[in-house]
Amino acid sequence: MGSELKKASVCISCLCLMLAGLAIPAAAEGQRESILERVQVIEDPELGELVRIALANLLETKEAARLYRAWRETGGPQREDYRKQYEAARTREQEKKPKVVRAITETYVQIKLLDTQIEQIDKKIVSGKTSEAIRAELILARAELEAKRMTKLAELREIMSIVPKHAFARKPVEALNSWLALDVIGDFVYMFNYRRPYYETYDYYDTEAVRLMPGEAAIEHIRDLIKEDHHLPLRVDIFRHESGLKLSEELHKDIIEVIKGAKAELEAEVYVRETHGGVDGSEYFVMQGKIYDSENNLRRDEPEDERRFFESSIPHLVGLPRRLPRKFIIKHDTESKDLAARMVEAIEAKAKELGVERFVEIEQEETEFEIPEEEARRGGGGRRASRR
Repeated sequence: MGSELKKASVCISCLCLMLAGLAIPAAAEGQRESILERVQVIEDPELGELVRIALANLLETKEAARLYRAWRETGGPQREDYRKQYEAARTREQEKKPKVVRAITETYVQIKLLDTQIEQIDKKIVSGKTSEAIRAELILARAELEAKRMTKLAELREIMSIVPKHAFARKPVEALNSWLALDVIGDFVYMFNYRRPYYETYDYYDTEAVRLMPGEAAIEHIRDLIKEDHHLPLRVDIFRHESGLKLSEELHKDIIEVIKGAKAELEAEVYVRETHGGVDGSEYFVMQGKIYDSENNLRRDEPEDERRFFESSIPHLVGLPRRLPRKFIIKHDTESKDLAARMVEAIEAKAKELGVERFVEIEQEETEFEIPEEEARRGGGGRRASRR
């Protein structure tokens, strides 16, 4: 009986050894397959996204796309030339892609390692078991690791052709969701909203006046604005009259602090623009029921044009940035006294509507005009005036 048990035990041992021998190659084969799968697929979603963006930003990829379009859209002898250029560009693209993938993977791994090392040091720094002397050394070591991580991040940006966002960076105007203009005059801020579409030029204005307000109210308006994400990115341009230099400097500083406090530095930009000074003048001559400007051009010929003058010209002069303070000088003949009075009323009404009457001055005087007949037929010029 004992002999049979020994034989059975030996057989079982041999069987186990055989199965183990078969299992080892199978495990090795499975390991090889696992490595192959990992080579062909990036399972880390963060690394995968980095690779995707880098490959999309490759100069070789963009050049190949440009030459492909030229090849498909061009006829004649140049078509074949573009085809050859495209194929050469595709070859360069295919050669560059594996190198980029490798560079990104290596840099990514180094950054992740540095993240882990910094995290472990942070735990030791705050640990109650760490002495002050060791804590000081750990802080220095952390700074060195942080510097290495910043360097690796810079390398990664270069490989990926990425210019990162940074605080208060300039953005294309089409990327903005809000754009304010602050015209600082004395102790007041005349605020405007730019209307879409936005243009990167101050020769073109399409704005809506918000209101005249103290500096504190302007800050609160911006504070409320950036609380809602749909108002970002935001741009603020500060125009300043020479009388508002001090307030404009304070505004600029306070707006920056408000934006930082809301952690919106990456989604905002603030600029202080050129200084304008003095009082702008607008001179008009009203004679024979018609309106001329100071350049001696006939502004309005037909009765309905008078209405358009009131509806467009006056708001343009008092309802845009850098237009105030303003003085209107209206000279008229006896025949045009009523028209001149309507002009004064329209200017006063618009200034009151916008709340800027304190910055608008109107001077009116009756004058005799003599216009040569030939110039009058042409609609302007040659005016002689004598004050009555």
